[in-house]
Amino acid sequence: MRYKRTYQYDLVFALGFVTVFDQLMEGYPSHEDRDAIFQAYITILKDPDQYRIDAQNLEDWAWAQIGGIEGEVEGILKDIAERARHKKSFSYNRFFDGGILQVSLKDPWL
Repeated sequence: MRYKRTYQYDLVFALGFVTVFDQLMEGYPSHEDRDAIFQAYITILKDPDQYRIDAQNLEDWAWAQIGGIEGEVEGILKDIAERARHKKSFSYNRFFDGGILQVSLKDPWL
């Protein structure tokens, strides 16, 4: 997915990836090894901590929407929607799908 011409990193992708990774590794016996695997996998592409930060920011935003609070994430989601409208610059994938699903589970209006 990373080398697809239309790939672009965003918060939704990060949340989807982190969610899928955490669910797959949930039963892994060593928390330290689980973190090392995540670090190794993501370091090739981007800062692993940034994935977790972005995923948490989007999840926090989704929870805040229940209370009507808006933040910078709204602008980021509008940018993603604009890219999706112009399909040449948007790459839909399973991690993006997972991120949208996680957000929609937090915000029933999505």
